[in-house]
Amino acid sequence: MGSDRVSFALDAILRSYGQVSFSRSRLSGALLLSATFVAPAVGLAGLFGAVGSLGLALALGLDKAQIREGLLGYNGLLVGLVLGATVEASLPLYALLALGLVVLLIVQTALGGLLRLHLRLPALSLPFVAASWVLLAAVPYVGGVHWRGQPAGLLALPSFDVLAPLSRLGAVVAVPHPIAGLLVLLAVATWSRIALVHGALGLLCWALFDAALVDLPLGLDRQTLSFSFLFTPIALGGIFYLPGRASLLVALLGSLGAGLLAVGLGAVGASVGLPLLSLPFNLAALSTVYALSLRGPDRAPRPVLWAGFNPEDTLHRHRNAQRRFPGASRLPLRLPFDGVWTCTQGNDGPHTHQGAWRHGLDFEIFGPDGSKHQGRGDQVTDYHCYGQPVLALAAGTVAQVVDGLADNTPGELDTRNAWGNLVLVEHGPGLFSMLAHLQPRSIRVKPGDRVQAGQVLARCGASGRAPLPHLHVQLQATATVGDATLPLVFSEICREGAGACRIEAAALPVAGEAVRHPPVDAAIEGALRLAPGSRIRMVCTEDGRVCTQRVRSEVDALGARSLVDEETGARLHFDHGAGRFIAYDHQGPRRGGLFALYLALPRLPFVAGPLSWTDHLDGRRLRGSALDPLLDLMSLLRPPGDAPVHYQADDEGGDRVIRGEAPGLRTLALLRPIEGGLYLHIHLDERVWEVECTPC
Repeated sequence: MGSDRVSFALDAILRSYGQVSFSRSRLSGALLLSATFVAPAVGLAGLFGAVGSLGLALALGLDKAQIREGLLGYNGLLVGLVLGATVEASLPLYALLALGLVVLLIVQTALGGLLRLHLRLPALSLPFVAASWVLLAAVPYVGGVHWRGQPAGLLALPSFDVLAPLSRLGAVVAVPHPIAGLLVLLAVATWSRIALVHGALGLLCWALFDAALVDLPLGLDRQTLSFSFLFTPIALGGIFYLPGRASLLVALLGSLGAGLLAVGLGAVGASVGLPLLSLPFNLAALSTVYALSLRGPDRAPRPVLWAGFNPEDTLHRHRNAQRRFPGASRLPLRLPFDGVWTCTQGNDGPHTHQGAWRHGLDFEIFGPDGSKHQGRGDQVTDYHCYGQPVLALAAGTVAQVVDGLADNTPGELDTRNAWGNLVLVEHGPGLFSMLAHLQPRSIRVKPGDRVQAGQVLARCGASGRAPLPHLHVQLQATATVGDATLPLVFSEICREGAGACRIEAAALPVAGEAVRHPPVDAAIEGALRLAPGSRIRMVCTEDGRVCTQRVRSEVDALGARSLVDEETGARLHFDHGAGRFIAYDHQGPRRGGLFALYLALPRLPFVAGPLSWTDHLDGRRLRGSALDPLLDLMSLLRPPGDAPVHYQADDEGGDRVIRGEAPGLRTLALLRPIEGGLYLHIHLDERVWEVECTPC
């Protein structure tokens, strides 16, 4: 338990420093910490601010995941740095700082909640600005607290113009010194080369901007401009938006906007005796993010969906996800039925799926003889799909229900009530599903009811414009019945054919295609549950060497799940649910049980029987080349390659056997649930892993 507390404390402190440059890396945080101690008085005050903020957050019972990620410590760190740089070290200073941290936590909690709730924006370092203004305004009235000139303890170096840019970099941590600047540069470079490119672009803008100024406006200092020109392009170019040519342009415009805000607001700050600090950066970054959020979807630059990763990982995860989940909806949607149904009218169909309603789908059931019905087919009850359960596509709230309309006699239409009986479910802002032509008086829900994915809503009928019993499905952006359709794809769809099921991660059924939702096998699902908070012992035999790994199952503040090797720090990002296990990404050494799990089981449907599917692994994870940093930079302009792998799953002697094959890669995984855990036998080419996962 003691080692766990030490690891938690180190993570929280170092990541608080790393968060200054948006990094979660311990190394980056350690470099920034070192940069602050180039001026010991400044560094000590900053450390006091970080530790004090984290301690207060723990004492108040705030979210431990956010504390560990440094999200509740970096504003306190910045407050400490500013006071350490402007006020002489003394006991009254630290007493004032301690009180200021209480104010900061209140401001951070309130302002963060307000921005997130109403504008869906983070608070960034706005709480630091507000708390610093309060403390700096109070300094003249606190006994024993005195202003200082330059930070004490700076190492004297010869004055060279070439060192001036490094001094400006050091100023972003309140230590305007070349050594501090070099450490800041290394902190950004070791975390992300893409961020370094965007930061360099911002500093180039700063150099041109500075050259164009006759003089700095009253109340404006180079520390303020350095912070804004360095971090605004990093935030816009790789944190909020996917890196690429469009993000480079937004980063350039954002950094110039931050500079103009600094010049325009400098005199205002001087008139009230308060520095701007990081205010121009916050205003430029947040206003840009909010303005771009008002655009339509899928416009470049695209917003980042996975928070907490460096720009390289974010970019690779996005492009890999595009290959693994082509056309996937922003919400996983299951088929609205169980069993095998056939799509009888797809998108741009010949009858009703045209124009604004082109994305609709119709489904029916065919019998073994290829017929839709038994008997003569002149009664709705003759049809195989009639009366079958209709299920919710995803969790949501029932928005509208229409019921009580009679079924049509086969061959007839109700043109006055085109959609017939229906259920309209809201799944999120601007996302509704409509299930239509339902059997009268079969609907089990009412407006306002909460429903879960797969919940029975009604039964298939022949009401409305339905000459034959069938189920109509569509997505739309509003709660208006029968509004224009949105593109629709289903997750974990099983295409029937040749006696086997071919799983698709995200697919659109086409006319004439038989599909079903794969039934979940409880034994397979339970074997890979890996409950959050649990610890797993992995006994691995790798190339004849036996090793034991302790792996921790985590869930972060945003709900993302991962397995972490407690010794090496290797991390496997995964998800368990919606009928499948997904290993999204692997980070860390390319060895051990987690890496083997990523290659052999990047995806596993919880379905028994023969299955086949194709997955796409991140080529960078397999390559492991010394050229990776250069290739990461090139990925800004040229999409990286991936590795398509074809998988086949079968049940053999009580084991689930999954074979994978790609050029240069062959995998075999034998999955066997054991008492209290899971046994995996994994082959990767000539390497073998015997992985026994049990609780510890």
